[in-house]
Amino acid sequence: MIRISINKNSQITNQASFPTMEEAQAWLAHHEGMKSFGQPKQIVQQQIELEPAVIEKQMVMIKEAQLDEEGNELSPAEFEEQDVVVKEAVIEMQEIEIPADYEVEVLNITSQLAQEKINAEALAFLAETDFYIIRELDNGITCPAEIKAQRQAARDRIIK
Repeated sequence: MIRISINKNSQITNQASFPTMEEAQAWLAHHEGMKSFGQPKQIVQQQIELEPAVIEKQMVMIKEAQLDEEGNELSPAEFEEQDVVVKEAVIEMQEIEIPADYEVEVLNITSQLAQEKINAEALAFLAETDFYIIRELDNGITCPAEIKAQRQAARDRIIK
């Protein structure tokens, strides 16, 4: 048995139990898709500009070396406006994780349920045989040793 708990601000807001992990995952996927519990975790792409000098501009003007007819490099002072080459700023995409509005706790409670069943059976046996102990205290009629041993064994099986 699988139990899913949805926690918001450290409080359980939703809880459901399922016989199989597949059913639990399907239920969870359905509700996450509908945003039943709030905004799920998101991974978003954000542009990061790598050149800090160009933070406010999307374009960078870079003067590239120009050559005259003889192959000599022109100095930057001789550049004219038409010689300026415009290139885009260097941009990188970065993944940013936005946490969910809630936390999901998935527990396999099979062993817990089995122990709860053992506890219930042991407590029921103790309740059924309480009259032996009451009769012994009230009237002095001795409780059979076999019943006392069974009661002790029932108490030993109980785990809280």
